[in-house]
Amino acid sequence: MKVINATWDQVNTGLKTCELIFDENDTIYDYLKSKIEDNYEYSVVKVSSESIRLVHDLEDLGYRFMETQFSIMVNTEEFDKFDKRWMRVIARTSYTKIEEKDEFNILLQNIGEDMFRTDRISLDENLGKKISKRRYVNWLTDLFEKKEAEIFFLNRNNERTGFFVLKRINQNVFQSVIAGLFTKYQGQGLSVVLIYYYLKYARDYGAKSIITSFSSNNLLMMNTFTKTIAFKTNKIYYVLRKMIIE
Repeated sequence: MKVINATWDQVNTGLKTCELIFDENDTIYDYLKSKIEDNYEYSVVKVSSESIRLVHDLEDLGYRFMETQFSIMVNTEEFDKFDKRWMRVIARTSYTKIEEKDEFNILLQNIGEDMFRTDRISLDENLGKKISKRRYVNWLTDLFEKKEAEIFFLNRNNERTGFFVLKRINQNVFQSVIAGLFTKYQGQGLSVVLIYYYLKYARDYGAKSIITSFSSNNLLMMNTFTKTIAFKTNKIYYVLRKMIIE
């Protein structure tokens, strides 16, 4: 069992937070021995999908299921197989890299409370939309200031419609860290365009694959991936949380 002191989430929630990642061989006894509940106020756990018994044991201790998380890999060769039916939508779009602080501030101004409404923080009755928005704003700010990844606007007809963030893991692999469509542009087919540009950028810069993840709560993104490209699911986690101090 890996214990991560999630100081970044404490900034957002005001709660001393940990993230626990359980391997296939971990049991509830590993959790009990760690004395997590003596040292933290809010705990998030990720349990391998092979360990459903552990999920039930954690539920018995007061944990609540929040989502299933799918970690996937997409070969950049999928770019050349992209469904031509989407080209009419894609033809009116482009992407631009965000490099200046003024441009980045425009991005932050467009992050609304309803933008990530399927996010587990937004859906958690103990936290909600305001904290979810704060979390994404702080996350993006950290990525921009530390220059740990490249941040892009997605544009359509010269309007900024959303954003995506890519991070180079090594010569052959990019990670899609975070992406989203601004609220008024959701439901217009642009999520497919985001995937198109992930693949284009990674392929143009010599990578062979992109890794990313999505939540079972985000039905739109699940459907977009499954109907658009072939991908390999590397790992499935059940995600639960416990508010230790109510």
